[in-house]
Amino acid sequence: IAGGTELRPYSEEIMEAAREATNELFDEFAAADADFAEIYEQWRQFRDNVHAWHQINEFSFESFVYGQQNGSS
Repeated sequence: IAGGTELRPYSEEIMEAAREATNELFDEFAAADADFAEIYEQWRQFRDNVHAWHQINEFSFESFVYGQQNGSS
């Protein structure tokens, strides 16, 4: 950053393509491996259930902490 590097978030198009590719790979792995399929399904359920927690708690916390740090710099 000090040398001029610019930090930017990934575009929505890149993020969507990454999500789609990941889901395709997971589906392929699940189709080929019953153990993976069982664990993957349990993980997906957990991920879906914990999503609301991350949106409220984790995002709010990080926004507060990093907002405080940026405000004091």
